Amino acid sequence: MASQNLPTKLLYLSYADIDSVNLSMGEIIDAVEFSLIEKAHGRTHMPPKHWIPSDNRRFFSAMSSAVPAVGTAICKWQSGSSKNTDYQLPYLTGLLMLNSVETGLTFAIMDSTWITAKRTAAASAVAMRYLANPGTKTIGVIGCGTQGRMHVEAFLTECSEIHTVKAYDISPTALTEYIKEVEGAYGLQVIPCKNAKEVAFEAQIMVTGGPIEANTQRTIEPGWLEKGALGITIDYDCYWQPSSIRAVDRLFTDDIGQMEHLKEFGYFLDLQTVISELGSVAAGLSPGRSSANETLLTLNLGVAVEDAVIAKRVFEKAEAMGKGTWLDY
Repeated sequence: MASQNLPTKLLYLSYADIDSVNLSMGEIIDAVEFSLIEKAHGRTHMPPKHWIPSDNRRFFSAMSSAVPAVGTAICKWQSGSSKNTDYQLPYLTGLLMLNSVETGLTFAIMDSTWITAKRTAAASAVAMRYLANPGTKTIGVIGCGTQGRMHVEAFLTECSEIHTVKAYDISPTALTEYIKEVEGAYGLQVIPCKNAKEVAFEAQIMVTGGPIEANTQRTIEPGWLEKGALGITIDYDCYWQPSSIRAVDRLFTDDIGQMEHLKEFGYFLDLQTVISELGSVAAGLSPGRSSANETLLTLNLGVAVEDAVIAKRVFEKAEAMGKGTWLDY
């Protein structure tokens, strides 16, 4: 490529800019599925997260990947903490750099909070697509923050038959606000629960979205998941006793290598069960659910290939719509 054709500016996209491009949840779910399939076929590059535990209640992490199929590489730098509510901040904050795999140049820097929130729930919808029994009516949600809301949107996008949400949060105020918002936005029945065990009862899918803290009290016990249910963790193993993970019939994750890497930081220490990757199931390389009675669990860690594909689509739409702020190199 001649030097005169190289870009001289990069696009900065704020949270509001990204939200205004109106990328639908359906588009995001399909993008996540595409990224996981590319990964399963070995057509991406993604090292484990660079993980810095500041203390037991805050972490910093860098996530990077290259997805040649969409021509991009990304690096996402973020921090997460349950203390963020003290500062009126979301649980996760961060920025994402989007680069060309051809030139290596950064052509966009954007807020990562929106993408992370949407693609985390979208990955759970992909798990629902391949691992849940069809016709889900009742879902369970533990953690009524951003992800509790995003997961209702994602699950409804994938399955319109849902009519009931069983919900629990350690904050009664958060639970009350969640019930009001979800019932008002979607017309669903939201049943408040006193604990995680109540959420699991009769839930066909249950997602746990508590704080990611290695030295936490793990609550969920063996047998709490209904027979035939699908459990989804987006908080590593922080809600699940090791025995409850071993008790399921089959176990999945979005990245085995990353999960092994995280053992160094106090997660998944007692995990010994053979695991399949969700992307391999989506790609038809590994079996998914084999019977209606199987109880399955997927440990969705969040992977950077998802960010790369979605960030490229956000950039393309934002550029076409004239969103964001152009900055000189």
